[in-house]
Amino acid sequence: MSDPVTEVQWNKIHEGVKTVSSNARFKLTQYNYVHQVYLTPKRLHTIYSDRNLACPRCGETVADFIHMTWACPVIDEYWRLVIEKLSQLTEWNIPLEMKVILLGLLPSPKQKKLTRKFIMLGLVLAKRRIAIRWLSKNPPRIEDWLRDMIEWSIAEEVHMKKIRKDDKRETDILAWGTLVEALNIQGGPESTGEAERAEQ
Repeated sequence: MSDPVTEVQWNKIHEGVKTVSSNARFKLTQYNYVHQVYLTPKRLHTIYSDRNLACPRCGETVADFIHMTWACPVIDEYWRLVIEKLSQLTEWNIPLEMKVILLGLLPSPKQKKLTRKFIMLGLVLAKRRIAIRWLSKNPPRIEDWLRDMIEWSIAEEVHMKKIRKDDKRETDILAWGTLVEALNIQGGPESTGEAERAEQ
């Protein structure tokens, strides 16, 4: 990373792991990225010397964690599409920076807390798609990410309705619903129903 992460920033990053979503699996995904848990070709090569060091997507000779999640040209294009969509949806120019995207370290809050939550959900779902195809030659698809966003943003809305009792409950639910509508306008595929089943 271009600039070292400060102690204060690390505290924010670790706090973000807890609040990235109401879904425990997505919290685990964020945790895995923050702590670079996934086994990369480079790390696997240190365990099994016959394993290929190269990136399965682009053929880069040494595929470490940063390459697999950020520097790979194939993943770089994927992130550009994700950030473009999220920026359109939230009307906020989200920085295409590694600390923002991989660690969830959003810039100083100028947007509403709910908008930031929506962005964090979008980022962790995009990271989950990379993890699902971790050592595959086929890169994650923006269409799959959009489908996930529709499905799980609806699930977050249902969760919000269940647990929120404060004065801003109705305002926040309405604002979140507006973001979900914008997702559908973007032309994402229909939900597969996985989130609905998880909420039942």
